[in-house]
Amino acid sequence: MMIKDLLRETGKEVRETVREELPANKPDEEAEKIWEEALTGNNEYKAAFVGEEGTYTVEKDPDYAFLVDPLDGTSGAVNGEFPWVTTGVTVLEDVEVNGERLTGNPVGSYIRQIGGNGTEFLSWDGEASINGEVRFKELDHQEDLPGTVEGTEISPRTVESFEDLEKDRKVIVSTYAAKAGRSDVRKNFIWPLEELSENVRSGLYGGSYTGASVGWGKTLVAGEVKPTLPTEAAGEVFAKAMGAEASDIYGEKNNRITVEVGEKGPERTYTAVVAANDDILDEAMEAVDVEGLEQAYVEEFETYQNLR
Repeated sequence: MMIKDLLRETGKEVRETVREELPANKPDEEAEKIWEEALTGNNEYKAAFVGEEGTYTVEKDPDYAFLVDPLDGTSGAVNGEFPWVTTGVTVLEDVEVNGERLTGNPVGSYIRQIGGNGTEFLSWDGEASINGEVRFKELDHQEDLPGTVEGTEISPRTVESFEDLEKDRKVIVSTYAAKAGRSDVRKNFIWPLEELSENVRSGLYGGSYTGASVGWGKTLVAGEVKPTLPTEAAGEVFAKAMGAEASDIYGEKNNRITVEVGEKGPERTYTAVVAANDDILDEAMEAVDVEGLEQAYVEEFETYQNLR
């Protein structure tokens, strides 16, 4: 079975399992176990597996590494905000392992909504599909996305500046800042972007869904701007497969993802700002207050800088 088919099959199982237990229970570990058994039990390849709940298994000289967030948006799940809760996997190839640090190049990602209509997002080797239908193969900023996706509000390929936004069409900038403790993310990221145009409004979604939503045009700019876990990279990988652009919070582009595993699981080695295209990404990065974020989240940024 091809990896992308295995991702779809396992994602369906995880969704069914999680929906049965939420919101009374938080089946993060159970969902992670399902992913681990499915992705490491295949004789056709050697695997490294990193789970957000602390699972870390590595075969010698792995062909692929799977970074798994079994339940992305746990707090939202407990509150019954199912549409933004997802399960997600980032797949790395060209994997290098040095003790409990590994790096690799993203070759694919999989995201499955737990709530809503269970929408499924899959990217593999530059091709992106939604619910099994191929949506994007080759990058062309001058064309709309092929097909239609529910909730599409903009054509991200053709917006070259915040100043070009149509007055009768509000666009979304978003980050995962649902918790009160992330008010500094709003102040230093969301609000500066809102000031770029009166046609911008903010949206708050959960984890990988936030980055992925840039890919099909629901969101113009999204960010995991507070250093977070590399297991949440799936949204960025999918969006890039749909033709979006991304960088870390310092505006640096790097296709390789680094994972450092500590006593409690993955360390904070990941930030990403995802935008519809290079022009919008540059404009956004000039606006956001990186220094303000560093001052607000000192410990997280220190860990991030040590592992960059």
